[in-house]
Amino acid sequence: MSITIPEKLLAELDKIAARSFRSRSQAIAEAVRLLLENSREDVRGPVIGLVTYRFTGHYAAERLRRLGHQYLDVIVSTLHVHAGEDECIEALVVKGESERVLRLVEDIRRVRGVTGVNRALISLTRELR
Repeated sequence: MSITIPEKLLAELDKIAARSFRSRSQAIAEAVRLLLENSREDVRGPVIGLVTYRFTGHYAAERLRRLGHQYLDVIVSTLHVHAGEDECIEALVVKGESERVLRLVEDIRRVRGVTGVNRALISLTRELR
């Protein structure tokens, strides 16, 4: 297998690989594993995890506040950070049925002004590796 990576990205990868992994290949394998795990759409059953996103604007803030109240059954905790004058970052700790958590993530993605939505979910029924 061969891949092409832009020079700047490769330099950053090499720094991380030297600091935290045995090799560049191990770092790439871990990155691919994380990408696949975080992109899985077949997550089923109870999960626990973290949803992060950034947003700008009063419309997004108000809509996200309303969403938070609609999903009190799965949102355990919220961290709100002011990243700039009109930009905020939020991190939600979530726990509940995967269908409900994934619906929350999709609803967040649909809010105008929200970017960079990420999720990291761990199945509570699957054996941890």
